[in-house]
Parts: sequence; C-alpha cells; structure tokens
Amino acid sequence: MNYPTQPNCITVGCSMLADYHSLYCSAECVQRHAEESLKLLAEEKKKRMGSKSTVSSSKSVTSPTSSLLGPVPWNSYPAPVSSQTESTLPKEGIAVIERSTGRVIAGVAAPSQEEIFYWLQDHPSFEVLRPPSG
Repeated sequence: MNYPTQPNCITVGCSMLADYHSLYCSAECVQRHAEESLKLLAEEKKKRMGSKSTVSSSKSVTSPTSSLLGPVPWNSYPAPVSSQTESTLPKEGIAVIERSTGRVIAGVAAPSQEEIFYWLQDHPSFEVLRPPSG
C-alpha cells in the first residue's frame, strides 16, 4: 500500500516536515513566511511605484486649442481634498493561495496585513501569493 509522503514546510530555510494538512511545521514558520512575504510584496510595490512615469505638478497641461484661446491649464483648479482619514480607508488585502485546490482569495475578501499571521494559522493550507521572482 502506498502512503502519500508528508511534504516539507514551505518556509524558506526550514527542512522540517509540515504538520498534517498544513504547509508549515510550526507557528514560528507561519510567522516567518508571513513576514518574508510582506517584505517581498512591499519591495515589489516600491519597484512598481518607482517605475511609473510621473508628470511634474509644476508643469501646466494645456488644451489642444490653447493657441487660439491662450494658455488655459487643464489643472487650473485644485483637486478636492478627501475628508476620509487613513483609518476609514479600506485596508489592502494580501492575496493568498491554496495550491492544492488552486483557490485564490484576493481583494476585499483577503486577509489584511495586520491579520495575515493569524489568518494563516487558522488556514494552514494557504500561503501568501508572492510576486514572481526574477
């Protein structure tokens, strides 16, 4: 009779066997996986934000008919300031995946950065969906 082999813990640097129905061997490895994943996601977000070209706010963008009417900047009125505080803004969800089923939880249904560690402990067959390395 063939028994399925127990997989190793997915945390980088850990060679222990994962707990039954889990990707991790311990709460410490869940914590390490969550922290490493959040760090990778933050680095990826910083790269994406840095690679986007931005238009300097000191330059005026004029309409195509500005030569007829004189320079009329499109941004002549200041943008309305949001009255929402940071605490009322929606929290950014951390996408997670259950590779055994292909199930992905993202967006508003995904756990927040503050709750990812506890969420992974409660759902040990999931892992943080990391950006492709490369």
